[in-house]
Amino acid sequence: MNGGSERGCGDSREKGGIYLECGSAGGGGLPMFHLIKDPITAFDRESVGLSPVGVKLAEIDGVWHVFDWVGAKHYPNAADFLEEAVRLGLSRRISKTEDLSKLTAESRLILVHPKAFIEGFIEGYPLGVPVPCVTGNHPNIVDRLSIQEAGRLWLVGDEDTVDPNISKCGPFPEWAPYPLFEEEGTPGVRKMPAFEYNLAVRPKGVKLSPGIVMIAPIERLAVVNDPDDPENLRSAMEAANKSSVPVTLDEE
Repeated sequence: MNGGSERGCGDSREKGGIYLECGSAGGGGLPMFHLIKDPITAFDRESVGLSPVGVKLAEIDGVWHVFDWVGAKHYPNAADFLEEAVRLGLSRRISKTEDLSKLTAESRLILVHPKAFIEGFIEGYPLGVPVPCVTGNHPNIVDRLSIQEAGRLWLVGDEDTVDPNISKCGPFPEWAPYPLFEEEGTPGVRKMPAFEYNLAVRPKGVKLSPGIVMIAPIERLAVVNDPDDPENLRSAMEAANKSSVPVTLDEE
């Protein structure tokens, strides 16, 4: 499944832990980039009581969903998380103390990044450069409204995370159905634990705030095996099986 790959948030999963999963590094099914929220939606975490260090179950129109705050400590750029999700699939831990019986096939994992919503028009931004929707779900409109499209997240990297001495060739994101920008170069490269990708440094004065970056179906609950503590594993499996979502037992 989605274990075994070193991610921005760590290189291992907790034994007896429960993980909300969607997609996989092996691919198959709907491409993960189709799940990117485009345009990015501004988000007030207090609206659902979401803490900056955890998840929150919230009911919307009779269906329970999981809101998950993606920490900027491990993913300082929203594009860091999106690149990882597309390449490796989603694997987000949830506590076994949560009421997982509320999760159904209609439940969604809603990912929020603290620096994803670009507030207002960016003075001097290259609006003449096409930035189409990375998912291909709607046509691009090159005007001030298009500044909120998800493709802009690859232009607003934190300069402290970008290596300007490396210049990759080819479109970015590499996995997009078509290039986001006319030119193929980029000011630098962002190195993640399992991969690297093109990322441009944000213009000065850009203000970023929390935004919903991805909405994904919860395809399965993965419980990580704990051969050293059978009781820990038993309680995790018992909690996961209260949901109506498929449950798997992973070795890592």
